[in-house]
Amino acid sequence: MVTKVKNIICKSVNIRIFLSEKQNKLLYNSINRKPLSMSKLNIHRKAKDSLKIKLLVNEWVEKKEYLQHDIGIEKLGAELGINRTYISNFINDTYNSNFNTWIHKMRVDEAKKIMTDNPNITMGQIAVMTGYNDQAHFSKQFKIITGISPMKWRKEQTNRN
Repeated sequence: MVTKVKNIICKSVNIRIFLSEKQNKLLYNSINRKPLSMSKLNIHRKAKDSLKIKLLVNEWVEKKEYLQHDIGIEKLGAELGINRTYISNFINDTYNSNFNTWIHKMRVDEAKKIMTDNPNITMGQIAVMTGYNDQAHFSKQFKIITGISPMKWRKEQTNRN
């Protein structure tokens, strides 16, 4: 059933088309907006890329690669074959923190495990084992993340047990 007659100008050519109401809406949407298939394709592509990043980052974390001394977002991107911006956005969105804070949190968690499992190991050794170049930097980051020094944390854990 034809309900409207439309005049459409396409590349300087005037075309008269008879359209139903439904066809009219579809035509209007395709002219005035991105085609639906393209937007769906972009969403699918973004989801696929996000899944790929998630899998690669999770594998990297499981291998405890964050304990490397010289790790940075550029190096991580090169190791995973992903642009640093995509990784940064993924970490920001997934972990609600920036790359450096994310790395420090994982390192501090690892330090806690080491201290719990090996009560006689020195803080200097723990610092090196968790990717820090020196004990001072390790202690500073530990306190920033937990609110207490690693020595105090260790004492509290020993007193609990």
